[in-house]
Amino acid sequence: MTEDKTKIASEHDEHFVALHSGFKLGKYELQAVLGQGGFGITYKAWDGALNRAVAIKEYLPSDVAVRVDGSTVRARSRNDQESFQWGLERFLEEARALARFEATQSIVRVYDYMQDNGTAYMVMALIEGTPLSSVYRREAPLSEERLKAIVLPILDGLDDVHAAGFLHRDIKPANILIRPNGSPVLIDFGAARNALGEKSRSITSVFTPGYAPFEQYTSSGKQGPWTDIYALAATLYYGVTGKAPPQATDRIREDPMLPAVHAGSGRYSPQFLASIDRGLEVFENRRPQSIGQWRDMLTGATTLAVPQTNYTAPPPVQAYGSAPNSQPSRPPTAVPTLNEMGQPSQATYGQGPISQGPLNQGPQSQAPGKSRLPLIAAAAAFILIGGGAAAFFALSPSSERAAEETVQQRAQRLADEAKRAADQARQAQDAAEAEMKKRAEQEAAQKAAEQVRRQQDAELARQAEQARR
Repeated sequence: MTEDKTKIASEHDEHFVALHSGFKLGKYELQAVLGQGGFGITYKAWDGALNRAVAIKEYLPSDVAVRVDGSTVRARSRNDQESFQWGLERFLEEARALARFEATQSIVRVYDYMQDNGTAYMVMALIEGTPLSSVYRREAPLSEERLKAIVLPILDGLDDVHAAGFLHRDIKPANILIRPNGSPVLIDFGAARNALGEKSRSITSVFTPGYAPFEQYTSSGKQGPWTDIYALAATLYYGVTGKAPPQATDRIREDPMLPAVHAGSGRYSPQFLASIDRGLEVFENRRPQSIGQWRDMLTGATTLAVPQTNYTAPPPVQAYGSAPNSQPSRPPTAVPTLNEMGQPSQATYGQGPISQGPLNQGPQSQAPGKSRLPLIAAAAAFILIGGGAAAFFALSPSSERAAEETVQQRAQRLADEAKRAADQARQAQDAAEAEMKKRAEQEAAQKAAEQVRRQQDAELARQAEQARR
């Protein structure tokens, strides 16, 4: 009987698709499975040359690839070959890119990468730490000083990543590890999965409801540094309130989110809370457009005006698992107009997205001097459509892929309908302006003709007077 090479080392947790314990990849020997997802498998391994433990991520997208003969990975079919190869190339590009951030302490380090067994592998630092999500479950809310000690180093690392033309696009507490010395490190990058999903549409886009901004729910959304800022602001919001914000699609029509300036009133500085709320703006053009802008808000280098309301601050947030007090109602929120829109203690490595290529520019503001009545009508249509969208976006990490694809299709349809409504409003506005211009020209011509007639009458009267004399 032949050895089952796809069986892994644990009596209680068997990964039958993964490479077996003791498998050799060059100078690395696999020891155990750290995590397995739809895009690949991450192993704990030993670097025999440098005598250190490492994490190795294997490219194995289950939607388009399979393992054969115990080790080799290949496309499921001829039709999947192009997508498999495309994702493989993006996986290697991701490894090369992340290797450039070796000196950035708050970004997971990539030591090496290789191609073998028909696929590719990325060798990363094995981070001994606790996921921030676990810290939150035990201790939230955290103090302002502690939250800043976590987020500011992450911002420094993200600034380098954004400057190189990349985005993370799946920042959440589970993807931030806290080392024993308290320093944070951001993990779970995955450019290849995002690229493969966009090319083949067979792999659903990766995002986490509550931490993903609205622009990530449709393929036409404008993503940039402000996308990662939203996710980090949502992570801070959890640290302040003890729970994640509502998912972005539920915030379009009537925002149920209690602003941080109210949820943390009296326990955090108003500037810090207002900075979180700015990062959590639903529409991307109202958020800070760069890491530097948001860092200045968090540190107080840029002073923010804190909204004043008659709202009564809620009692201190209860820690996870304790009995909550009565929940306060959320103060009224102004609806924006259209021109304002635009968990183990070991290291856990998944397959979150990182985007390569030029970063999108921020959305442009509405040109001044035009009538806003048609645009207000379009805003109303967008808000009504967004309200309908909320009923469709009950996403969770455990949702079936087919259900997620249906949600994305509905989101795309709703976004397309909103765009059509806005286009129709602009067309109506242009037609109205053209009509007004035409009428103005006609009135000017009539006035000019009347002026000429009056001049002619005056000249005739003068001539008649001269003849009479």
